[in-house]
Amino acid sequence: MDAPKIYHADPYTGQFCGVGVADPDPLEEGGWLIPAWAYVDEPPPAAEGYAVVRSADQSAWGQVEDNRGEVYLTATGEQLTYKALGPLPSELTRDPYPGAYYNWN
Repeated sequence: MDAPKIYHADPYTGQFCGVGVADPDPLEEGGWLIPAWAYVDEPPPAAEGYAVVRSADQSAWGQVEDNRGEVYLTATGEQLTYKALGPLPSELTRDPYPGAYYNWN
């Protein structure tokens, strides 16, 4: 019997991070070892602007907004690198600051 595919998730964010194969269980004939944060159900493809993550209860795959990268503070226009998954906080935007006299609503 061929080893089943397993789908790995990051233990901190739950984000899908790769595919592997299960190792045979040396104590159980025909059994397979599935490591922590690995699952046998295939994740869905990520939609544009989203990341595939495992649910908090680890029962299913889902999608979360992925706004990581360069963002701007709405108060000052300062450029920052955002590293979290999920929606942007209200004080951040992906739009560059247009000028000194501009105010985001």
